[in-house]
Amino acid sequence: MRWLLIFGIIIFSPAALAHNLNCVPTDVIKGYLTKQFMEAPVKRGILNSKEYIEIWQTRDGSKFSIVSTNIHSMSCLLAWGKDIEDVVWMDSEGEEAKDGR
Repeated sequence: MRWLLIFGIIIFSPAALAHNLNCVPTDVIKGYLTKQFMEAPVKRGILNSKEYIEIWQTRDGSKFSIVSTNIHSMSCLLAWGKDIEDVVWMDSEGEEAKDGR
């Protein structure tokens, strides 16, 4: 009984529910972001051997979305917002880094 209670707490925790509510097949989320918000992927990174993350944004940067996709072609909309902008890389002396490091 104790294990059932622990399992229920883990599966139905607010964090787990919030994460799962925004997950759909990858084709669905790509179509939604492309057609509804005119966004396209601009950055992609590997999270682990089973998942990668993408940053989508509009051409003018007025809207953005962060999407996680797994090897089963399910994507989760992790965050979205407005007015995304590039960050200037600085070196250890406070000068703008020329090579991005």
